[in-house]
Amino acid sequence: MKTNTMEVLLIASASDAGDEEALRCLLEARPEAPAEAVRYQLSRVPTIVEAVTYMEAEAVDVMLLDLAGHDAAEIVARMEQDLLPLGVPILLLAEEKDEAAAHYAITRGAQDYLVKNALNRPWLHSALRMAVDRHEVRAQLHTYADLLAVSEARFRTIIEQNADGILIVDQSGEICFTNQAAQKLLKRSKQALEGADWGASLVAGSAAELDITRPDGSQIVVEMRTADIVWEGEPASLATLRDVTERNAVQEALEETATALQHSNKELRMFANAASHDLRQPLRTTSMYLELLSRRYSDAINEEATEWIASAENGIQRMWQLIDALLQYTRLDVENLTLKQVDASTVLERTLTYLKADIEETDAEVTSNELPTVRADAAQLEQVFQNLIGNALKFRSEVAPRIHVSAEREYQDWIFSCRDNGIGIEEAYQDRIFNMFERLHPRDAYPGTGIGLAVCKKIITRHDGRIWVKSEPGKGATFFFSLSAV
Repeated sequence: MKTNTMEVLLIASASDAGDEEALRCLLEARPEAPAEAVRYQLSRVPTIVEAVTYMEAEAVDVMLLDLAGHDAAEIVARMEQDLLPLGVPILLLAEEKDEAAAHYAITRGAQDYLVKNALNRPWLHSALRMAVDRHEVRAQLHTYADLLAVSEARFRTIIEQNADGILIVDQSGEICFTNQAAQKLLKRSKQALEGADWGASLVAGSAAELDITRPDGSQIVVEMRTADIVWEGEPASLATLRDVTERNAVQEALEETATALQHSNKELRMFANAASHDLRQPLRTTSMYLELLSRRYSDAINEEATEWIASAENGIQRMWQLIDALLQYTRLDVENLTLKQVDASTVLERTLTYLKADIEETDAEVTSNELPTVRADAAQLEQVFQNLIGNALKFRSEVAPRIHVSAEREYQDWIFSCRDNGIGIEEAYQDRIFNMFERLHPRDAYPGTGIGLAVCKKIITRHDGRIWVKSEPGKGATFFFSLSAV
């Protein structure tokens, strides 16, 4: 409809000219009508055929079809065939004697009818506006219905093709719909399921596990999740079914494995302590007899024998250190990892306190940037710092050691680095140095057990991180390791 103007097309024969003039008078705006009031523009054609032709060229908001002088059945048939497809609302003009025909026409698609001798201005204006409004509402309803049908078709396609079993259950508990996955899961046909009582409680937003026995006698555990929906215009429940039989079996196996691992760790801890004691006892005995031999027979022992005894005592000391190192490495597997927010700067300060004597002895300088807070085990992070800085002090060059510790953010991790100016490491050995007992230099040149970097790797691996080194011989080394950010 044009702004404030309604185009009305009267379909009436020339013999009804008096009706046309009466309509024009009723539709004519009064002088006192407000400027925003609807204005009516009336046009007339004598036949339905001419109306169709007219509307091909002109826009029309509503049609007035005069029933006078026409066979009711014939004109209604023509209305259905020619006028309704045009998508314009139709009002009928009828004599009192034609009211039955008018009622029939309404059942076939007309909006309403008006009795000629009862027409007045308010009634006519109201009827025209309501006809247009009803037509627009019906058009919108048809559009919404089409969209709803498309949406329901898509919904059906989605649930039909879903990998999970899906049931639609009405409020009485009767199954209205099943997809192929549900039929396969339950091993029952569509005909057997739909119309049957589901039996299980359906609570929107809930999840439950059901023990189901299928027709062939096999039993499964099904996880069911429920949601409220509207199905074919009625409230219903959508139940999603997933076979969790294997998942639950795996979960039970994992729990059993975890329990067994706890017992194994406990036994391993007891074994490590016992083995440490049993290995130390022969060393204590050997060391004691060497000491007795040195004291009681010092006058009878020559210089070569004295060197042999000293060499044996050094071997015992190294074996003692090796046992301690092995025990420390073994305990990493059985000790609980206490992960919490740890200030890495505080951990580094504590480490430097322990290494103070070595730092002063080598005239070393250890600096650092402000280090972040990370999720870690504080005691084990301290071991990492102690081993890396201790190695930097040990494998120093001819100049005083200069060691710098820093960290940079990389996605969800912090990448720590410990850089020194020591002797460096050849590229061929940069992976091997993290293995147990891997030594690149003679024991008399650089003392130690060869286990420190292996300990570092195990600690960082337990923190779901990684550790690596970049170095060139004679240009120092930089060790990197990653920890999760808080």
